[in-house]
Amino acid sequence: MDEISQVVELEYKGIYYTIKGSTKFISFVANMLYKLGGFIYKKFDGRAGSCSWDRLQRLSEGVPPILEFPKEMLEEKLMFPGENEPMTMFEHYCKENNLNYCVLPDFNEYDDYVPVGVLAQDIAIHQEHIKAVMNKRIAEEEDNELNYDKLLSELKDELANETDIKKKEEIETKIENIEVAKEQNRELLEESKQKLSNGNVIDFLDYIKQSENTTFETDSEDAIEKLEEQGVIKEFSPEECMYPIRDKEMVPESNEVYYTQKSGDDICSVRRVFKEDDSGIVFSDYRIVDSKNPENIVTFTDKGLTNEKFKEKLPEILKKAGMIADKPTMAMRNVNAYSAYLRNINFKKASKDLDYSSKEAEEFISKQVDNDIRRSNYDKSKVRSYTVPMDNVMLSDEQRLVFEVDGGLVEGAIITFSESDAQVSINKEKEYDIVKPDGSKTKMDGSEIISKMSDKSIDTRAQSHAKAR
Repeated sequence: MDEISQVVELEYKGIYYTIKGSTKFISFVANMLYKLGGFIYKKFDGRAGSCSWDRLQRLSEGVPPILEFPKEMLEEKLMFPGENEPMTMFEHYCKENNLNYCVLPDFNEYDDYVPVGVLAQDIAIHQEHIKAVMNKRIAEEEDNELNYDKLLSELKDELANETDIKKKEEIETKIENIEVAKEQNRELLEESKQKLSNGNVIDFLDYIKQSENTTFETDSEDAIEKLEEQGVIKEFSPEECMYPIRDKEMVPESNEVYYTQKSGDDICSVRRVFKEDDSGIVFSDYRIVDSKNPENIVTFTDKGLTNEKFKEKLPEILKKAGMIADKPTMAMRNVNAYSAYLRNINFKKASKDLDYSSKEAEEFISKQVDNDIRRSNYDKSKVRSYTVPMDNVMLSDEQRLVFEVDGGLVEGAIITFSESDAQVSINKEKEYDIVKPDGSKTKMDGSEIISKMSDKSIDTRAQSHAKAR
């Protein structure tokens, strides 16, 4: 069932989204809309124009377009005339032009763009500012290419005049690494030109697909809750993580990355720190921490190594780190995200493993845990989830996912799938559309649907309902 691609029109808060994909993907998109609908980053909350996706789509009366903004537009603060404090270029012109926007979770933190939902009627204003920044970025990347060409030419002349075998090998390695840097810069340049040619627009479904292999895919509720603290954590293979980066434009602002694998109760971690040599070519030092003995630190470097030589060294690094070559590895771009990840892992087993410095400290932590659980339970108390047979879920005549209860087919519920069954989530404070066997529609409160979700009603099959129609 999940392997069959289909086109479905999904309604969310009165707005229709056309989604193509498997039933599982359609359900995932519906769940993401529900989770992201009211979300606002704390750092943008209260700023002029900042709003939730729900509000933005109400204002736009349709699916808001998403633009990929160069990161510097939302991060670099400047002092503008007439302002009392520094602000970003994006924040300033949005305030000046009274523009609404929604900064979305960045599922692809490994590029230099931030996804932002905007109003369709405002898109030209945004693209005008984006174009200026993109042209500057492209010019810088073209200059970098010329600099690499100049450096390569100088090294090739040096190689031609060198007679010492060892020094010739060193120069050849430098040439290869600069060629890698040039190629990595070329990839960024082509990406910049491609995005600019598309007006930096990204399709809504393409944006959602970027969340594949992130914590949003496995547990969107937990990922949303920890987004501000941890960011978006994405999984790669160790080889995809740990390859030589030579172009400085590919280095994250934090100048470091943490790679982590879980092995039972142990956390295997590698800290990668980026540096530059005298030629301005990037290399990385890898610091491996033994989770059982933190004082046992092993370091490696890719400085002076070709890609091929580093690839040969990688198995040794993984072995020392206790990592498995084909096991998914999480990547975090700074120490704050890494520390938050470790705190969350440790928090889950705190009741068993923590040694408290005093009785008062234990009581304080216990109280905090109780408050967090109570708050979480309150938030979840409005929603009830039920497991139903896969056959109990179907597509309505209007190509929307529905499930059957006594009285009709329920539209608008969040439906997720596993291998053999489906889970439906009902909000007791929400009103749902009900399609009756004769095709007519009525309304039903979530609390009433919850009361109907008895074992008997769950066991009924949607096919019988469809035949009656």
